[in-house]
Amino acid sequence: FIDPVGTGLGRLIQEKARKEFYETHGDVRSVSKFIEQFLARYNRRNSPVLLAGESYGTTRSALLAGELMGAGPEKADTMGISVSGIFLLGSHFIEKLPVEASATDLITMAATNYFHNPKENISQKDFIEEAFKFASTEYITALFLGDACPNKEEIADKLAYYSGIDKTYWLRHHLHMDMQKGFAHKLLEDKGLALGFYDGRYTCNDDPEIMEANVIADDPAMGQYTPAFQTAYGLMRQELNITSDRISKGLVFDVNMTWNREFKTSPAQSLAGCMRRNKQMKVFFASGLYDLCTTAGNARYLATHSNLDQTRVTIGEYPSGHMAYLGKESFDLLAKDMRAFFESCI
Repeated sequence: FIDPVGTGLGRLIQEKARKEFYETHGDVRSVSKFIEQFLARYNRRNSPVLLAGESYGTTRSALLAGELMGAGPEKADTMGISVSGIFLLGSHFIEKLPVEASATDLITMAATNYFHNPKENISQKDFIEEAFKFASTEYITALFLGDACPNKEEIADKLAYYSGIDKTYWLRHHLHMDMQKGFAHKLLEDKGLALGFYDGRYTCNDDPEIMEANVIADDPAMGQYTPAFQTAYGLMRQELNITSDRISKGLVFDVNMTWNREFKTSPAQSLAGCMRRNKQMKVFFASGLYDLCTTAGNARYLATHSNLDQTRVTIGEYPSGHMAYLGKESFDLLAKDMRAFFESCI
Protein backbone atom coordinates (compact mmCIF):
# COMPACT_ATOMS: atom_id res chain seq x y z
CA PHE A 1 0.00 0.00 0.00
CA ILE A 2 1.53 3.27 -1.15
CA ASP A 3 0.77 6.75 0.16
CA PRO A 4 1.82 9.05 -2.71
CA VAL A 5 3.45 12.37 -1.76
CA GLY A 6 0.95 14.58 0.04
CA THR A 7 -1.50 11.80 0.97
CA GLY A 8 -1.82 9.57 4.01
CA LEU A 9 1.61 9.42 5.64
CA GLY A 10 3.34 10.72 2.50
CA ARG A 11 4.82 14.19 2.84
CA LEU A 12 6.32 16.80 0.53
CA ILE A 13 9.80 17.51 1.91
CA GLN A 14 10.54 20.66 -0.13
CA GLU A 15 7.72 23.09 -0.86
CA LYS A 16 9.43 24.22 -4.08
CA ALA A 17 8.89 20.71 -5.48
CA ARG A 18 5.09 21.03 -5.22
CA LYS A 19 4.50 21.28 -8.98
CA GLU A 20 6.78 18.30 -9.59
CA PHE A 21 4.58 15.96 -7.53
CA TYR A 22 1.10 17.50 -7.46
CA GLU A 23 0.24 16.84 -11.08
CA THR A 24 -1.00 13.85 -13.04
CA HIS A 25 2.22 12.70 -14.73
CA GLY A 26 4.58 13.83 -11.96
CA ASP A 27 2.61 11.76 -9.48
CA VAL A 28 2.82 8.72 -11.75
CA ARG A 29 6.58 9.17 -12.20
CA SER A 30 7.18 9.27 -8.44
CA VAL A 31 5.03 6.20 -7.76
CA SER A 32 6.66 4.26 -10.61
CA LYS A 33 10.12 5.00 -9.21
CA PHE A 34 8.96 3.85 -5.78
CA ILE A 35 7.72 0.55 -7.24
CA GLU A 36 10.91 0.04 -9.25
CA GLN A 37 13.07 0.61 -6.17
CA PHE A 38 10.87 -1.65 -4.03
CA LEU A 39 11.10 -4.52 -6.50
CA ALA A 40 14.87 -4.12 -6.72
CA ARG A 41 15.44 -3.78 -2.98
CA TYR A 42 13.44 -6.88 -2.07
CA ASN A 43 14.49 -8.98 -5.09
CA ARG A 44 10.96 -9.15 -6.50
CA ARG A 45 11.59 -8.28 -10.14
CA ASN A 46 10.48 -11.79 -11.09
CA SER A 47 7.16 -11.49 -9.22
CA PRO A 48 3.85 -10.60 -10.88
CA VAL A 49 2.97 -6.91 -10.55
CA LEU A 50 -0.67 -6.19 -9.71
CA LEU A 51 -2.10 -2.69 -9.36
CA ALA A 52 -5.23 -1.61 -7.50
CA GLY A 53 -6.48 1.96 -7.39
CA GLU A 54 -9.60 3.63 -6.05
CA SER A 55 -11.26 6.83 -7.32
CA TYR A 56 -8.40 9.07 -8.55
CA GLY A 57 -6.29 5.97 -8.01
CA THR A 58 -7.96 4.48 -11.10
CA THR A 59 -6.47 7.27 -13.19
CA ARG A 60 -3.13 6.74 -11.45
CA SER A 61 -3.18 2.95 -12.05
CA ALA A 62 -4.07 3.23 -15.74
CA LEU A 63 -1.26 5.72 -16.36
CA LEU A 64 1.14 3.91 -14.06
CA ALA A 65 0.98 0.70 -16.08
CA GLY A 66 2.30 2.60 -19.12
CA GLU A 67 4.94 4.46 -17.12
CA LEU A 68 6.31 1.23 -15.61
CA MET A 69 6.81 -0.27 -19.04
CA GLY A 70 8.49 2.90 -20.34
CA ALA A 71 5.55 4.18 -22.39
CA GLY A 72 4.92 7.35 -20.41
CA PRO A 73 4.18 10.57 -22.34
CA GLU A 74 7.36 12.41 -21.40
CA LYS A 75 10.15 10.12 -22.62
CA ALA A 76 10.01 7.95 -19.54
CA ASP A 77 12.86 5.62 -18.64
CA THR A 78 12.29 2.13 -20.01
CA MET A 79 11.80 0.35 -16.71
CA GLY A 80 10.46 -2.73 -18.48
CA ILE A 81 8.10 -3.60 -15.62
CA SER A 82 5.09 -5.39 -17.03
CA VAL A 83 1.79 -5.29 -15.13
CA SER A 84 -0.20 -8.53 -14.95
CA GLY A 85 -3.50 -7.12 -13.75
CA ILE A 86 -5.18 -3.86 -12.77
CA PHE A 87 -8.11 -3.59 -10.36
CA LEU A 88 -10.03 -0.29 -10.67
CA LEU A 89 -12.57 0.66 -7.98
CA GLY A 90 -14.79 3.69 -8.53
CA SER A 91 -13.41 4.50 -11.97
CA HIS A 92 -12.81 8.09 -13.03
CA PHE A 93 -10.43 8.83 -15.90
CA ILE A 94 -10.57 12.65 -15.51
CA GLU A 95 -11.52 13.44 -19.10
CA LYS A 96 -15.10 14.28 -20.01
CA LEU A 97 -16.72 11.34 -21.78
CA PRO A 98 -18.40 11.81 -25.18
CA VAL A 99 -21.73 10.64 -23.77
CA GLU A 100 -24.45 12.26 -21.70
CA ALA A 101 -23.68 11.67 -18.01
CA SER A 102 -27.41 11.47 -17.22
CA ALA A 103 -27.58 8.32 -19.34
CA THR A 104 -24.58 6.58 -17.79
CA ASP A 105 -25.78 7.57 -14.31
CA LEU A 106 -29.30 6.17 -14.67
CA ILE A 107 -28.51 2.68 -13.33
CA THR A 108 -27.16 4.26 -10.13
CA MET A 109 -30.34 6.31 -9.82
CA ALA A 110 -32.35 3.13 -10.31
CA ALA A 111 -30.34 1.15 -7.75
CA THR A 112 -30.58 3.92 -5.16
CA ASN A 113 -34.27 4.50 -5.82
CA TYR A 114 -34.93 0.77 -5.39
CA PHE A 115 -32.96 0.73 -2.11
CA HIS A 116 -35.12 3.50 -0.60
CA ASN A 117 -38.35 2.63 -2.43
CA PRO A 118 -38.42 -1.14 -3.19
CA LYS A 119 -40.57 -2.18 -6.15
CA GLU A 120 -43.03 -5.04 -6.17
CA ASN A 121 -42.85 -7.90 -8.69
CA ILE A 122 -39.31 -7.08 -9.86
CA SER A 123 -35.90 -7.71 -8.33
CA GLN A 124 -33.38 -4.92 -7.91
CA LYS A 125 -31.06 -6.61 -10.41
CA ASP A 126 -33.76 -6.76 -13.07
CA PHE A 127 -34.83 -3.19 -12.29
CA ILE A 128 -31.27 -1.97 -12.81
CA GLU A 129 -30.85 -3.86 -16.08
CA GLU A 130 -34.17 -2.52 -17.35
CA ALA A 131 -32.93 0.99 -16.57
CA PHE A 132 -29.66 0.29 -18.38
CA LYS A 133 -31.47 -0.98 -21.48
CA PHE A 134 -33.72 2.08 -21.50
CA ALA A 135 -30.74 4.41 -21.00
CA SER A 136 -28.76 2.85 -23.85
CA THR A 137 -31.65 2.95 -26.32
CA GLU A 138 -34.65 5.28 -25.93
CA TYR A 139 -33.09 7.69 -23.43
CA ILE A 140 -29.77 8.26 -25.22
CA THR A 141 -31.72 8.88 -28.43
CA ALA A 142 -33.96 11.42 -26.69
CA LEU A 143 -30.92 13.24 -25.29
CA PHE A 144 -29.33 13.34 -28.72
CA LEU A 145 -32.49 14.84 -30.24
CA GLY A 146 -32.79 17.37 -27.41
CA ASP A 147 -35.73 19.75 -27.72
CA ALA A 148 -36.65 18.11 -31.02
CA CYS A 149 -37.49 14.84 -29.25
CA PRO A 150 -41.11 14.01 -30.26
CA ASN A 151 -41.94 11.86 -27.19
CA LYS A 152 -40.52 13.84 -24.28
CA GLU A 153 -43.50 13.08 -22.05
CA GLU A 154 -43.12 9.34 -22.51
CA ILE A 155 -39.37 9.49 -21.84
CA ALA A 156 -39.94 11.62 -18.73
CA ASP A 157 -42.49 9.09 -17.43
CA LYS A 158 -39.94 6.28 -17.70
CA LEU A 159 -37.20 8.40 -16.14
CA ALA A 160 -39.51 9.13 -13.20
CA TYR A 161 -40.20 5.41 -12.80
CA TYR A 162 -36.54 4.36 -12.74
CA SER A 163 -35.12 7.33 -10.84
CA GLY A 164 -37.92 8.07 -8.39
CA ILE A 165 -37.71 11.76 -9.34
CA ASP A 166 -40.94 13.48 -10.41
CA LYS A 167 -41.66 13.73 -14.12
CA THR A 168 -42.07 17.51 -13.96
CA TYR A 169 -38.49 17.88 -12.69
CA TRP A 170 -37.14 15.89 -15.64
CA LEU A 171 -39.13 17.96 -18.12
CA ARG A 172 -38.09 21.24 -16.51
CA HIS A 173 -34.43 20.20 -16.78
CA HIS A 174 -34.71 19.01 -20.40
CA LEU A 175 -34.37 15.33 -19.38
CA HIS A 176 -31.00 15.94 -17.64
CA MET A 177 -30.05 15.15 -14.04
CA ASP A 178 -27.10 16.34 -11.94
CA MET A 179 -26.29 13.62 -9.41
CA GLN A 180 -24.95 15.88 -6.65
CA LYS A 181 -27.11 18.99 -6.96
CA GLY A 182 -30.23 17.28 -8.26
CA PHE A 183 -30.74 13.59 -7.56
CA ALA A 184 -29.11 13.58 -4.10
CA HIS A 185 -31.53 16.28 -2.91
CA LYS A 186 -34.66 15.27 -4.83
CA LEU A 187 -35.17 11.53 -4.25
CA LEU A 188 -36.22 11.87 -0.59
CA GLU A 189 -37.20 15.53 -0.70
CA ASP A 190 -40.66 14.75 0.68
CA LYS A 191 -38.97 13.42 3.83
CA GLY A 192 -36.61 16.37 4.11
CA LEU A 193 -33.56 14.17 3.52
CA ALA A 194 -30.49 14.37 1.28
CA LEU A 195 -28.55 11.36 0.02
CA GLY A 196 -24.85 10.74 0.48
CA PHE A 197 -22.99 11.58 -2.75
CA TYR A 198 -20.43 8.88 -1.97
CA ASP A 199 -23.02 6.35 -0.80
CA GLY A 200 -26.68 6.91 -1.57
CA ARG A 201 -27.83 4.60 1.20
CA TYR A 202 -26.84 7.23 3.78
CA THR A 203 -29.05 10.24 4.42
CA CYS A 204 -29.08 13.40 6.52
CA ASN A 205 -31.45 16.25 7.30
CA ASP A 206 -31.51 18.47 4.21
CA ASP A 207 -32.11 21.70 6.13
CA PRO A 208 -31.43 24.75 3.89
CA GLU A 209 -30.74 26.85 7.00
CA ILE A 210 -27.70 24.73 7.89
CA MET A 211 -24.74 25.94 5.87
CA GLU A 212 -22.70 23.22 4.20
CA ALA A 213 -19.20 23.75 5.53
CA ASN A 214 -17.49 21.19 3.33
CA VAL A 215 -18.84 19.14 0.41
CA ILE A 216 -16.98 16.05 1.60
CA ALA A 217 -16.92 16.36 5.38
CA ASP A 218 -20.62 17.32 5.42
CA ASP A 219 -21.62 14.50 3.08
CA PRO A 220 -24.15 12.14 4.74
CA ALA A 221 -21.93 9.13 4.02
CA MET A 222 -18.43 10.57 4.35
CA GLY A 223 -19.34 12.38 7.56
CA GLN A 224 -20.23 9.02 9.10
CA TYR A 225 -17.38 6.76 8.07
CA THR A 226 -14.36 9.07 7.85
CA PRO A 227 -14.04 9.25 11.68
CA ALA A 228 -14.36 5.45 11.77
CA PHE A 229 -11.50 5.07 9.27
CA GLN A 230 -9.26 7.37 11.29
CA THR A 231 -10.10 5.52 14.50
CA ALA A 232 -9.38 2.17 12.84
CA TYR A 233 -6.04 3.52 11.64
CA GLY A 234 -5.21 4.48 15.22
CA LEU A 235 -5.93 0.92 16.35
CA MET A 236 -3.83 -0.44 13.48
CA ARG A 237 -0.89 1.69 14.59
CA GLN A 238 -1.10 0.06 18.02
CA GLU A 239 -1.36 -3.42 16.52
CA LEU A 240 1.66 -2.88 14.26
CA ASN A 241 3.61 -0.95 16.91
CA ILE A 242 4.00 2.15 14.72
CA THR A 243 5.56 4.76 16.98
CA SER A 244 5.93 7.68 14.55
CA ASP A 245 4.07 10.86 15.51
CA ARG A 246 3.21 11.54 11.87
CA ILE A 247 -0.56 11.64 11.34
CA SER A 248 -2.21 9.91 8.40
CA LYS A 249 -4.18 12.53 6.50
CA GLY A 250 -7.50 11.26 5.22
CA LEU A 251 -8.49 14.17 2.97
CA VAL A 252 -5.96 16.87 2.07
CA PHE A 253 -7.72 19.82 0.41
CA ASP A 254 -4.52 21.76 -0.13
CA VAL A 255 -3.22 18.96 -2.34
CA ASN A 256 -6.58 18.28 -3.96
CA MET A 257 -7.29 21.89 -4.91
CA THR A 258 -3.82 22.61 -6.32
CA TRP A 259 -3.46 19.34 -8.25
CA ASN A 260 -2.83 19.78 -11.98
CA ARG A 261 -5.15 17.27 -13.67
CA GLU A 262 -3.96 17.87 -17.24
CA PHE A 263 -2.44 14.96 -19.11
CA LYS A 264 -0.63 14.26 -22.37
CA THR A 265 -1.74 10.66 -22.59
CA SER A 266 -5.20 9.84 -21.29
CA PRO A 267 -5.71 6.99 -18.80
CA ALA A 268 -7.84 5.15 -21.37
CA GLN A 269 -5.10 5.45 -24.04
CA SER A 270 -2.48 4.24 -21.58
CA LEU A 271 -4.61 1.27 -20.58
CA ALA A 272 -5.33 0.32 -24.19
CA GLY A 273 -1.62 0.55 -25.07
CA CYS A 274 -0.68 -1.66 -22.14
CA MET A 275 -3.18 -4.33 -23.13
CA ARG A 276 -1.90 -4.20 -26.70
CA ARG A 277 1.70 -4.75 -25.58
CA ASN A 278 0.91 -7.33 -22.92
CA LYS A 279 -1.30 -10.12 -24.28
CA GLN A 280 -1.95 -11.50 -20.79
CA MET A 281 -2.78 -8.33 -18.84
CA LYS A 282 -6.31 -8.19 -17.42
CA VAL A 283 -8.42 -5.31 -16.09
CA PHE A 284 -11.27 -5.33 -13.57
CA PHE A 285 -13.70 -2.38 -13.31
CA ALA A 286 -15.49 -2.50 -9.95
CA SER A 287 -18.22 -0.14 -8.73
CA GLY A 288 -20.57 0.37 -5.82
CA LEU A 289 -24.16 0.52 -7.05
CA TYR A 290 -24.99 3.36 -4.64
CA ASP A 291 -21.98 5.49 -5.57
CA LEU A 292 -23.37 8.76 -6.94
CA CYS A 293 -19.85 10.12 -7.52
CA THR A 294 -18.16 7.57 -9.81
CA THR A 295 -21.18 5.67 -11.03
CA ALA A 296 -21.43 2.08 -12.15
CA GLY A 297 -22.69 3.24 -15.55
CA ASN A 298 -19.58 5.38 -15.96
CA ALA A 299 -17.43 2.30 -15.29
CA ARG A 300 -19.42 0.23 -17.79
CA TYR A 301 -18.86 2.93 -20.40
CA LEU A 302 -15.11 3.18 -19.73
CA ALA A 303 -14.75 -0.59 -19.82
CA THR A 304 -16.40 -0.83 -23.23
CA HIS A 305 -15.24 2.42 -24.89
CA SER A 306 -11.50 2.51 -24.14
CA ASN A 307 -10.40 0.20 -26.97
CA LEU A 308 -9.70 -2.67 -24.57
CA ASP A 309 -9.69 -6.39 -25.40
CA GLN A 310 -13.08 -7.33 -23.94
CA THR A 311 -12.01 -10.95 -23.41
CA ARG A 312 -9.66 -9.65 -20.70
CA VAL A 313 -12.01 -7.11 -19.11
CA THR A 314 -14.24 -7.84 -16.12
CA ILE A 315 -17.00 -5.61 -14.72
CA GLY A 316 -18.21 -6.05 -11.14
CA GLU A 317 -20.94 -4.14 -9.30
CA TYR A 318 -21.55 -4.35 -5.56
CA PRO A 319 -24.25 -3.36 -3.02
CA SER A 320 -22.27 -0.47 -1.54
CA GLY A 321 -21.09 3.06 -2.33
CA HIS A 322 -17.84 4.69 -3.48
CA MET A 323 -15.94 2.43 -1.08
CA ALA A 324 -17.42 -0.90 -2.12
CA TYR A 325 -15.68 -2.75 0.72
CA LEU A 326 -18.08 -1.14 3.23
CA GLY A 327 -20.84 -3.43 4.47
CA LYS A 328 -20.49 -7.14 5.20
CA GLU A 329 -22.34 -8.36 2.09
CA SER A 330 -20.44 -6.12 -0.32
CA PHE A 331 -17.12 -6.74 1.43
CA ASP A 332 -17.48 -10.52 1.08
CA LEU A 333 -18.46 -10.32 -2.60
CA LEU A 334 -15.71 -7.83 -3.45
CA ALA A 335 -13.01 -9.77 -1.57
CA LYS A 336 -14.00 -13.00 -3.31
CA ASP A 337 -13.90 -11.38 -6.75
CA MET A 338 -10.60 -9.61 -6.07
CA ARG A 339 -8.91 -12.84 -5.00
CA ALA A 340 -10.25 -14.69 -8.03
CA PHE A 341 -9.16 -11.89 -10.37
CA PHE A 342 -5.62 -11.57 -9.00
CA GLU A 343 -5.17 -15.35 -9.02
CA SER A 344 -6.25 -15.43 -12.67
CA CYS A 345 -3.62 -12.81 -13.51
CA ILE A 346 -0.66 -14.82 -12.19
